[in-house]
Amino acid sequence: MNKGIFSLIILLLFTGLWVASSRIHANTAADYSDRFSLYKDPEEMTTFLISGKTLLLRDLPKSDNFKYILLFLSDDHKSIPMQTFKTKRKEGRDVRISLRNVPNGLYTVEIYYGSARYSSYAGYICGQSLQIEIRDSSAVFIEPLPLTKNREIFAANVVDIAALAPYTKPSAKVESDEDRLIQHAMSITSGATSDYDKAKTVYDWVSQNIQYDYDALYSGIYVEKSALETLASGRGVCIDYASLTAALLRAVNVPTKLVTGYLLDTSAQEVWTEELIAADKGNHVWNEAFIDGRWIIIDTSYEANDAYRKYFDISIEFLSSGRVMLPKHLDPLRFR
Repeated sequence: MNKGIFSLIILLLFTGLWVASSRIHANTAADYSDRFSLYKDPEEMTTFLISGKTLLLRDLPKSDNFKYILLFLSDDHKSIPMQTFKTKRKEGRDVRISLRNVPNGLYTVEIYYGSARYSSYAGYICGQSLQIEIRDSSAVFIEPLPLTKNREIFAANVVDIAALAPYTKPSAKVESDEDRLIQHAMSITSGATSDYDKAKTVYDWVSQNIQYDYDALYSGIYVEKSALETLASGRGVCIDYASLTAALLRAVNVPTKLVTGYLLDTSAQEVWTEELIAADKGNHVWNEAFIDGRWIIIDTSYEANDAYRKYFDISIEFLSSGRVMLPKHLDPLRFR
């Protein structure tokens, strides 16, 4: 699993504009003309809002690792110098950035976070997964191509109860009818009072108790495990996490599927292109669970590698910042 971490060492001579951040009191969500919801789970939801030519980053994760924010705006045509904003979060969790001095044009947004002003910064939004168009008196978000594709595939999900039957039964590598898996699933969800609580409990247990198998990843020598084998070994790669997650949830009657997609390799500075999005290549697997009349997105293997962000019930926008879904009939070529 590639964590998508893009490290930057911020030097004293680094060129940029220091932007003071503060808690936003004067503006409410209704005052902003355009919005892009990046992140969603039961505790966090980062939303980007635009009012005129002011960009607001609302409800960033609470972690001290998000104490400093570095934002780049790069012109897609390379005709305008990169615009750089560095900001320290003070009180509250919101960051406001003025775009008044940014020339008109179409920009790719990249955002990194760090715990200190001069430190390694990790990628939050990168790989050309979000764009802003600057106009004379305003700015607007442009829907990224990965989001457009993911919306279409996600909207095609079945929601009819009768059609959910395949996602409640055992399948290849997902032995949800095995006694050991059933007993384990019932044990870890014994305190759950709803299907949503069951899913969150299983997500927490798998992401915290299964170790990512970097030996298999980097050696290229890998044999896919079943859910039982992953539970027994305590190790696996993304498809093993997904198979175990599906087996445990199906064992407690929560319809769950495995989803194949492409995970962007931002550490290698890979970016979304029309060709890459259309290629229908797969290298990553995660889950969707049907709860309370909707499918929720879960990625237990990525959570196992990122202690600062949650990947439970994430929004389609957040998914699209680093992943593209594949049509269900396509199989992954290689898993991260």
